[in-house]
Amino acid sequence: MKKQSAFLSAALMVLTIALTAFFAAGCGGGDDDSGGGGTSSSVTVPKVGDLPAFPAGVNPAETEAAADSILAELEQSGLYRDVYDRMQEVVRDSRSGNNYNLKDLEDDSNTVKVNASSKITAKQSEGFAEKLDIEDGQVHYGASFNTNEYARYSMESKMKGKVMTDITSGNVTIAAGSTIEEQTSVSQDISVTKAGTIMEAKGKENASMKSQQISGFTLTTPLGDVKIISDLTRIRSHSVSNITIFDLIYNTEINENYTGSLKVYGKDNALLKTVTVTDYATYQQAQKLIGYHYSSGGYDD
Repeated sequence: MKKQSAFLSAALMVLTIALTAFFAAGCGGGDDDSGGGGTSSSVTVPKVGDLPAFPAGVNPAETEAAADSILAELEQSGLYRDVYDRMQEVVRDSRSGNNYNLKDLEDDSNTVKVNASSKITAKQSEGFAEKLDIEDGQVHYGASFNTNEYARYSMESKMKGKVMTDITSGNVTIAAGSTIEEQTSVSQDISVTKAGTIMEAKGKENASMKSQQISGFTLTTPLGDVKIISDLTRIRSHSVSNITIFDLIYNTEINENYTGSLKVYGKDNALLKTVTVTDYATYQQAQKLIGYHYSSGGYDD
């Protein structure tokens, strides 16, 4: 699947803002590697038998129709997003800088426990990021680029959170022992192959962004109870060469790939519903069913 340059501009903005900040802080032309970071590439999809058991006296769903009604309650409650945001807030409040390694941290109410890590490296030829910098939304037409100037950026981050006590919103409860895990990686390499202004100079770029979110949780509602396993992966990438720096920033197509599944289980851990993710529409559908998609401005994409 191809999509126009919205991601590319966003990805370049991530790159240029990060590089500008790194080098403005006096990191020179070398790698930024301040230690304390580090991530693992392994992400484990839970099995239904690993999820918290249904509480005694509840009514596990037995049909897909019942599962759909329970999912509608979950979406309306916004509880999944609330739990995810609690985990992210623990990371935001605890990290120091972009490279960190956080262990067994809890929120103030002791409802979630989080492990998280991040490692960012950036390298450039002197001043290159500032020439590309589109943070202010302005094209730097007067910038002049030299052959072999370059910028490289990579980021690996991982977060795994666990629900420590039952969390309820309205009539919907996510059980203690439920988990959300997320891993994101970004890689970008830009170099100039022909000197000139931003409209004349030519360059090449390889860039990729991969985000995977996995969750396993037990949900109880007055309508019934289910266990949910969600494994959603989004990959965006592109590779271009011999195009102007201007087109590299604003007019490059990207490849998009979406994979994964959402599975809902009921009584005796029987599988009641599956959404197989094959494209952006089914990716959005799976996000919507668990109520993850709402953020400032609408769907997460």
